[in-house]
Amino acid sequence: MKNKIYTIYFENLLGDTSIENAKNKIIEESLIFLLDNTFEELLNDNSVSTPEELSEIFKDMNGWINEDFVLSKHNLLEALIFIPTWFKVRDKYVYYYNKFLIEKWHQNHEHLLSALSSIKDETSIPYIDRAINTDYKYLLLEDLNYASFIRKCMWALADINTSESIEMLQAYRNDVSEIKRKYADEQIRWLNGEKGMRSMP
Repeated sequence: MKNKIYTIYFENLLGDTSIENAKNKIIEESLIFLLDNTFEELLNDNSVSTPEELSEIFKDMNGWINEDFVLSKHNLLEALIFIPTWFKVRDKYVYYYNKFLIEKWHQNHEHLLSALSSIKDETSIPYIDRAINTDYKYLLLEDLNYASFIRKCMWALADINTSESIEMLQAYRNDVSEIKRKYADEQIRWLNGEKGMRSMP
């Protein structure tokens, strides 16, 4: 399978087909297999080496990356968040997004929350709850980082919009943490139709 995905991808981009057709063609069993296995390996061992195909796809997606770019384990996770989105297969990976949300070794939690907000899967609710109550050291270095993270957690709960996620937001309105209270209340008000509750300051 070496270079198979990368070869198919660029043969299509350089041929007569459109970029959209190239994207559609690359979503085949080899891509799904590659993503599945890389997610699983990274979840079980976050020192896993990066498949060459993923490095090349991610490098092409982010044109500012230089030719010598090699994915670190942190950037590999970022690739595993964005590549399924790019190829419209993101919903297949909610299980892994949930699992990685509560891992502490990376700094992609807000990217994961953005994906979960869009997927709106109720299986994410307990993971978001756990993330809200987990101390991620890099987020605690600056108050703004932590507040932004908590806000996105509450957004994700509101976007999922089930009785369970709404009950959780209601509970956080009474939390001892002012930040959690503030953003939980904001999202309850948003769900009730109040305007301006998602305007970033």
